[in-house]
Amino acid sequence: MGGVNNIISFGTFPQSKKADDVTVDESENTIVSMFTYYKGDDGEWYAKKESDYYKVEPITWRVLTDNYNGNRLLLAENALMPIQYYDNLNQRTINGSDIYANNYEHSKVRAWLNGIAYRKNNSSNSEYKDKGFLQTAFTEEEQEKIATTEVDNSEESTRLSENRGDDSKNLYACENTNDKIFLLSQKEVTTNNYGFPVYDAITPTRLRVATDFAVAHGAVRNSTTVCSQWWLRSPRAVDVADTKGELVRVVYSDGRAAYNSANNSTYMCVVPALCIVP
Repeated sequence: MGGVNNIISFGTFPQSKKADDVTVDESENTIVSMFTYYKGDDGEWYAKKESDYYKVEPITWRVLTDNYNGNRLLLAENALMPIQYYDNLNQRTINGSDIYANNYEHSKVRAWLNGIAYRKNNSSNSEYKDKGFLQTAFTEEEQEKIATTEVDNSEESTRLSENRGDDSKNLYACENTNDKIFLLSQKEVTTNNYGFPVYDAITPTRLRVATDFAVAHGAVRNSTTVCSQWWLRSPRAVDVADTKGELVRVVYSDGRAAYNSANNSTYMCVVPALCIVP
């Protein structure tokens, strides 16, 4: 699949708006997990959003490293959808424990990525069960090639990779998870070996453009950089400005990994990461 920093194609997802000279026949359709796809007269499949159609295209990924716990780490080159990290700001109680809205283990975005249920208090929400990004973007054969990764959600993962003398506690760090698809952490997105400079650097390596399909669902492109903001999996550490566990670390539209967003943002994008066995 290519070496470090190479661009590869793997899986498919609706992305570009249909060309004007293509006609879509809705009588020829197929259901692929979360979407219904319709056949265009160019032989391609299209997803529909309101009255517009979006072409199902190969997903492009950048190889960040060939040794992420022994596997190859890929990060999507585009922001594919805006998904809420969690859908409200309220603290939950799950199995007797207080769970804040910026908890990644119990997040809505993790459920969407992997096609699993997530918890709202002691009830389960199954809106993405078996019909998430994983099941939509990848065939069963492709899913077999994706490693199940033990995702590091520790307090350490929520800090910067560079040593800036920051030893503050992050009370919102959660348990590790075992996932096929995940978001990068604050530490990973500032790791030089992955091609990312320090957190406050304006850099092209962290820039991601929302697809037409993502914009149709509410993603926002910056008027200057044409890029979009995207979630990290790391909660912001507790401080005066964040006393309720609402803030999540994000990458800004100029490439800086120095920002936060309320977890219920509806325009913040998802840039998936996954591991392939070399």
